[in-house]
Amino acid sequence: MIPRIVIAGRGHIGSYIEWMLLSDTAYEVRSYDALDGHDLTNPDTVRLALVGATVVIDTLPYTLNPLIATTAAELGVAYFNLSEDVKNTAYIRSLSSTAPLVPQCGLAPGIVSILAQHLTAKFKAVDTIQIRVGALPEQSFNRLGYAMTWSAAGLVNEYCNPCTVVQEGQLTTTTPLDGAEFLTIEGCTLEAAHTSGGIGTLADTWAGRAREVNYKTLRYPGHFEFMRVLRDDLNLAKNKQIAEDWFTRTIPRTHRDAVYIAIRVTGVNSGTQRRYERSEETYTKIIRSTPTHTAIQRTTGLGVLAVVQSYLESLTNPRVWSFPTAGYVKQEDLPWSMVQNSPYASVYFQD
Repeated sequence: MIPRIVIAGRGHIGSYIEWMLLSDTAYEVRSYDALDGHDLTNPDTVRLALVGATVVIDTLPYTLNPLIATTAAELGVAYFNLSEDVKNTAYIRSLSSTAPLVPQCGLAPGIVSILAQHLTAKFKAVDTIQIRVGALPEQSFNRLGYAMTWSAAGLVNEYCNPCTVVQEGQLTTTTPLDGAEFLTIEGCTLEAAHTSGGIGTLADTWAGRAREVNYKTLRYPGHFEFMRVLRDDLNLAKNKQIAEDWFTRTIPRTHRDAVYIAIRVTGVNSGTQRRYERSEETYTKIIRSTPTHTAIQRTTGLGVLAVVQSYLESLTNPRVWSFPTAGYVKQEDLPWSMVQNSPYASVYFQD
């Protein structure tokens, strides 16, 4: 039987996922969106859409994720979403299902957690895990140094909600937009600051084992100072819907963007003369838009598709692929050696 993949939502990312899958004859693909007349806030509509599905990829706004996840769990449909929302992930973790429930797929959270976990395998003891990711316009024409590349709701969430980190080995939270630092990637100087959600559950996994674990978003220098004025001085943190509407109405959307990824893991490794030495492992990548699709579409859409395809492959080749079979699954539980074999993951390691 051909696996049926249901795509919930046909927005910027969902439409790209559908476009990629429609050329893959290994799957039956169905998509549902409000613009097509499907009310995905209605439990009956959602249930009807998911009956008979093998997988659902939830690309809807984070406010709608719990209903899709709950229905998928009840029906035994494998569930994957793109949300960075911490509360939603905690809720999904509480659900019981005979199929895997895999939130926080895509880019960040998502593939970057799998990659970071992969880098930690090189060490006898891990000291720090630092993940830096940013989706930026290729050219900046305003003082914010920014153009919309994805969801305004997700942007407001990551700028306003607490950030989970590990500091001195202890799991804690820090304030978003704090911890500013600068780094250079292929000659481009960028500013990084704490934001919420991008680290997924990696900090929880490494608490008590690593001294420092954190995620920061990359922007062009000066952007975060403007965001602090909007969030704090204009009190947009207390008026998220106003902030979302403001971003949507006033900041243009770009189709020429670039995604910057920098992951650094440090720790203690075994030296060549039976002594231990401190070393680092890094992963750095810039992924750019194509004439037909944005970089954020490619990185996020292909990230979740690589994980979904790995799961579907495990159904037919269980001895080759070892994908968790039921219940909540963390990104870092998925070995890079498995995910990278998906043709959808090639964008993350090709030159």
